[in-house]
Amino acid sequence: MPSSRKGEIGILAIIVVIILIVAAVAIARYTASPPAPAQLDFSLSFPKTASPGQSASAFVSVTNNGMDAKDVIVVVVSDAVSAVSEKKDIRKGSTVAITASISGNDIQDGPYSVKVRLRYSDQLGSHETANKETAIHLLPNAELTDVRFQPDLLHPFGKNTIWKKDSTILLFKVHSKSNAVIYSGIMSKVTLSINVAGLTIDPLSIQIEPIGPNGRTGDYSYKISSDNTPPGTYGLLIHLFSKDSQLMQQQTMQLIVTG
Repeated sequence: MPSSRKGEIGILAIIVVIILIVAAVAIARYTASPPAPAQLDFSLSFPKTASPGQSASAFVSVTNNGMDAKDVIVVVVSDAVSAVSEKKDIRKGSTVAITASISGNDIQDGPYSVKVRLRYSDQLGSHETANKETAIHLLPNAELTDVRFQPDLLHPFGKNTIWKKDSTILLFKVHSKSNAVIYSGIMSKVTLSINVAGLTIDPLSIQIEPIGPNGRTGDYSYKISSDNTPPGTYGLLIHLFSKDSQLMQQQTMQLIVTG
């Protein structure tokens, strides 16, 4: 066989081998499994209440049953609150806690729904999970202020010390810090830090008048009377409750009973 003919056959064989290799690679790529996505599941641990102008932490436990996920954040959708989430990468097979800072919005108090989902990316692109729903109770943006004992001639700075058969008056106001809301139905209540014989509080509770934006009420008062109460120092707990009986605030004043 002429050498030129042998050369042509050799070149043809090389071409055939190259074609077979390219075909094999193409077939391998075509039949290979597509990239696996991240698979995120999560559970919620949210505060039961939120207050306008105050921040609280919400925690989301995220488990990744798929490939690695990057830049995972918590997305919160609610009229009642706004949220800022930290960002984390979550590797395949791991569970990570993500913290979101929750702040109440300046709207009418009451119960609200909260939708929560995750936003993240993996080797296939950007994604969001389905929503999970929880609830939160938005509290009024109002506070106790000017809490004090009523003064008299012998107690110009407030009568916080009484005899075994004596009484005093506890005074306070309520201040709204909202810029847009009229609050109604707020209630106050005063209780003792411990049960003690002979020490009474009148009235048992007080309904607070409606308060407009940045409003401040006049004085409200409780009479605390002693009828042979054992001498000692007692804590008076002043509570504010929302119209839905949610505790908004608690403040303690000390009352001294002498023999």
